[in-house]
Amino acid sequence: MHRRLRPLKWIALALSLAVISASAATTSRCVAWIGQSAAVGFGEGVVWWKTRWVNAPAYPGWHIGQSGDGGQSWLFQVPSLPGSSFGLMRSTAYTHEVKLRTVLLALIPLTALLWWGDIRPRPPYLCRACRYDLRGVRHSPGGSLTCPECGATHESVSPIAEDQDPPGRAG
Repeated sequence: MHRRLRPLKWIALALSLAVISASAATTSRCVAWIGQSAAVGFGEGVVWWKTRWVNAPAYPGWHIGQSGDGGQSWLFQVPSLPGSSFGLMRSTAYTHEVKLRTVLLALIPLTALLWWGDIRPRPPYLCRACRYDLRGVRHSPGGSLTCPECGATHESVSPIAEDQDPPGRAG
């Protein structure tokens, strides 16, 4: 795997774990940021966002709520007024939902591919830095080998002959 892509495997792993954790932690709850012009949150296995308001909410900020009205709305407690709550309808216009399972179906194969690309066995005749095939490159008088592609120095490479195919590849 190319060096610049290696941080992506950690980002993909962190996102996958975050989505799995969010899905498990919000089976009956919802966490949302509600603003004057939009809202975004996750709960009950979905990520949702609302892009327009008919009436702007009076209590913007972070809120923890639960599903109400048989799953048709999110109900949030008002922090400054104990015992009072407000709701957001889930099935109205300008409210969009994506199931977390769908996000995981995309993230898990991507994460696996990125990790596999970095941990699969490397043939010994390839440059460790850039995977350039070093079988035809001449050794220096000291016995070391410099990769013509990236300039990395190697002590030795596999004794595979230049005309021999790599292991696992038919002639």
